[in-house]
Amino acid sequence: MIIKIYLAMWMAVLATGAIFAIAGMFTQMFAVIFGFTLFSLVFMGMISVLPATFGNEHAEVETAQPALAPVAQDEGTKAQFAHGQGLIPRRTF
Repeated sequence: MIIKIYLAMWMAVLATGAIFAIAGMFTQMFAVIFGFTLFSLVFMGMISVLPATFGNEHAEVETAQPALAPVAQDEGTKAQFAHGQGLIPRRTF
């Protein structure tokens, strides 16, 4: 999205410069202001557009949940199961 806005700004500035040049109003003062505008557009591209275009996006990393071993019915009491103590985590090294 920012690239489209950036290109639209370049087109608007260049069209303005062309209109002023054709109309004969491209004075030295306008040339200085026009140069500052072009200079700022170049740095805007370096700061915002280039990183968005060539930067690498980090993929979301899913955290692995430990697998739980099934527990036989005779292991533990109901109180242990209620507090989560009857589940035995598997070792996955």
